[in-house]
Amino acid sequence: MVISMNLYGYILVVKIMYTVLVLSWFSYYDIKYRDIPDRYVWLSLIVSIILFIASIPFYLGRFGYQLLIGYTVLSILLSTGFFAMLYFMGFIGLADVFVVSEIALLFPLIDVYDIIYYKIEFPFHLPPVLPIILYSTISSLIIMLFKSLFISIKHYDKLPQDIPLSKKIALMFMARPMTIRDFLSTKYYYPLTIFKIEDNVLKRITRLTFDVEEEEYWEYQEEFRKLVEEGLLSPDEYVWVTYGVPYMVPLLIGFILFLILGDTPFFELFS
Repeated sequence: MVISMNLYGYILVVKIMYTVLVLSWFSYYDIKYRDIPDRYVWLSLIVSIILFIASIPFYLGRFGYQLLIGYTVLSILLSTGFFAMLYFMGFIGLADVFVVSEIALLFPLIDVYDIIYYKIEFPFHLPPVLPIILYSTISSLIIMLFKSLFISIKHYDKLPQDIPLSKKIALMFMARPMTIRDFLSTKYYYPLTIFKIEDNVLKRITRLTFDVEEEEYWEYQEEFRKLVEEGLLSPDEYVWVTYGVPYMVPLLIGFILFLILGDTPFFELFS
């Protein structure tokens, strides 16, 4: 793990330290508040763009403009394009899209593989953002798997009986049961069980997605509180709510795993 002590070597170290710092900082906000202030997201994006611009002369000298353009465009498409699609589907927040795009800008080329701890030489390497996303996705799935196993053992009897098995499995991965009384005193939990009054009948609806950018958890709390006060709901009735898996945490784990393993596991897997 050798870094040539030139200017770009220092810039690369700064970019790595900066990324770990930002992801750690954002993970704190994501866990505690389930939201990252816009001003911090924009500030980190500006710094990432500056570091990318500062790296361009070194990229051109080592890789040439064709590889620079090709890898940068591919990295942006793999990160921003895919995560923008997830955002519009309501699975992630806008901050997640920006942060993944920043990683693509900070490490568009394969120079970062020079400092990977466990490195095997291959004829080519994947754009760094791709294994980072894959590691973070695997980490997220592992967290969700353990969570769902716990819920399936302890709370399976609280699953809605009027939904198909596939939806029950998805619900165990994504959410947990909670009494309405407890839900009214929590923060940043979003209900996947919602209620609508149609033809003077209270209908219970189970959903699997919500819009984190448009919906506010406290608005649902007000609706539930009103239904309880009107005697339409019992405060001891169970609903399914989600806090989600704060994606900044798996992304931080994915970045650290990338610094250790690079893309070696993927080449070993398919070789």
